[in-house]
Formats: sequence, C-alpha cells, structure tokens
Amino acid sequence: RAGAPEAAEGEAEGPRYEVLGLTKLKCLAYIARTFGVRNLLPVLLPAEGAPAPDAYLARTEMFFRTWGVPEGARKAWRPVFARWARHAAQAAADGEALGRQRYLEVLEAFLESEPSVAG
Repeated sequence: RAGAPEAAEGEAEGPRYEVLGLTKLKCLAYIARTFGVRNLLPVLLPAEGAPAPDAYLARTEMFFRTWGVPEGARKAWRPVFARWARHAAQAAADGEALGRQRYLEVLEAFLESEPSVAG
C-alpha cells in the first residue's frame, strides 16, 4: 500500500487498519449522533424559514463520505436519518423548539424506537 507505514519485522500489515475500521464502527452511533444529527441540526431546522429535510439528507450523505462509513452502515442509517428529519420537522411545526440545548432530549426519545442503531 502506497503511503502506508511499514510493518515491524514479524508484524502483519493489515490488522492496524482493521482495528481502526472496527473502532470507527463501534463508535458509529456516537459519531452519527454528533456529526449526523447535532452538527447538521441548523441545516435541518434553519433559523429562518421552514425545515429543510432534503438539504439535511443531502448533508448526511456528505457525512457518510467524510467519515468513510461503510455501505452496510449507510444502509442502516439512511432510513434513520430520514425518519429523524421527518420527526424533527414535525416537532418544529408543532412549535417545539429543537435548538442545540433541547434537541438531545427529543433525539433520545426518538432513538428509543430505533434500537438497531441506538448504540
């Protein structure tokens, strides 16, 4: 592999990279909550105007690429992000403020119905 650090004598090259990938997958629920939900909340619920679920879902695709989320995990998270976008948009339409201070409580309640990715 070009640019990969050389393995020490008697050490296999692959496991280092596999451990990094495994660690990322183990932390995926946290990463998705932080970077896929919290950091993208202003895209989904802009300060001015109506909720923007389509813009939010487009940005979640950037999140997947940026973090190198494997396709299998993407398939699991895409519908969750889509349901979250609808849920948050409906909550905002119902007058519930979901700013950075309140979103986590609403997200936790939402994720209780999403046990496969709740982490």
